[in-house]
Amino acid sequence: MDKLVALAKAFGVTTDELLNSKEPEVETPSPPPSEPPYYPRRGFGSLVWLIRRYGWLAGVYIALSGAGIALVGGLARYSFLSMTRNLLGDGFFDSPGWNRGAQTPLIIATVILVVGLVILAAGVILAVVLYRKGRKGD
Repeated sequence: MDKLVALAKAFGVTTDELLNSKEPEVETPSPPPSEPPYYPRRGFGSLVWLIRRYGWLAGVYIALSGAGIALVGGLARYSFLSMTRNLLGDGFFDSPGWNRGAQTPLIIATVILVVGLVILAAGVILAVVLYRKGRKGD
């Protein structure tokens, strides 16, 4: 009996497993799938499927880049307004020094802000539309 316990400890099994006459069942691994589950087709069809399924992420990326552009334009516009106020006083629009040359950076910053907001809106619309189309195909 002592030798049986020592053998069980040496092999890392229980004494019941040593005394059992049946062979232990060996788990066979399941065969790998022939085709990945996330690609219903091969080639161009899988690319179209991926765009339909996850294309809304492109809209999210476009919206984020538009938000970044709008942020830069907004900061530039705020900075130019602050500089001109400091240089020309509070009534800088009525001041004789407020000419077309002083307005140019402010106009450029405003254009950048508007372009960023348009890109942001387009990205949000694209993301929503593609997300809804992708979910209908499930």
